[in-house]
Amino acid sequence: MEREANAVAHSNERGEGDVAALKGEVESLRQVLDQFVKGASHDLRGPLDQVQSLVGLLLRRHSASLNEDAQALCGYIEAAAERASQVLEAIQEYARISEPIRPQSTDSEAILKAAVYSCEAALKRSGTTVSNDSLPWIYADSHKLIRLFEELLGNAAKFSASASPEIQISCNQQEGFVEFSVRDNGPGIPADKSTMVFEPFKRLHGWDYPGTGMGLAICKRIVEMHGGKIWVQPGPAGGADVRFSLPVRLAVTE
Repeated sequence: MEREANAVAHSNERGEGDVAALKGEVESLRQVLDQFVKGASHDLRGPLDQVQSLVGLLLRRHSASLNEDAQALCGYIEAAAERASQVLEAIQEYARISEPIRPQSTDSEAILKAAVYSCEAALKRSGTTVSNDSLPWIYADSHKLIRLFEELLGNAAKFSASASPEIQISCNQQEGFVEFSVRDNGPGIPADKSTMVFEPFKRLHGWDYPGTGMGLAICKRIVEMHGGKIWVQPGPAGGADVRFSLPVRLAVTE
């Protein structure tokens, strides 16, 4: 009996060691990928800037000698280069967001206020009002959490379809985690697209709206780096209800 118990214990230890080794390999691969993304995006920036500069120079110096078709083609090149530049910036931002978190005791209500201030122009432009319940202190990376709320607020404001757009933020304690809700009264997200919208460069509305399709992917990355999950569901009165959870071990009492 003792021999069997020792064998089981040894097997469990070996299994835990295999899991730890696998996690280490995954993290190493992620670091290699992050470095590749940073290097590639940096190297692509120069040629892209040059294309934009040369087309602009061509139009300034020789627009009078270019026929209508040639000028239109230059306009297409400028638009394509600008779109590529936005995508490149989004890739670089995603790489920066992937840097290790620096958690600390943080007032999530103050974090939300900072994000609202940052998004003030977009919120005013769309006429969106933001309200929130009392939010807790948590143990998280404050800079990344501000970015998370910025993306969620900006997304809700951008896709608002109501005459009086509203965003409501709340939080409740669940078993094992703290769950935040960012709910709007916009058009909502179809159930069959609720997973796709968190993937990089996935755009629910094509190019009808500005942006690169990286906003919710950045949100997902931030939440997962904190050990949490993020998802979207229909709001109780329509609209989208984006929720994200943080493990309760990250919550603190003040």
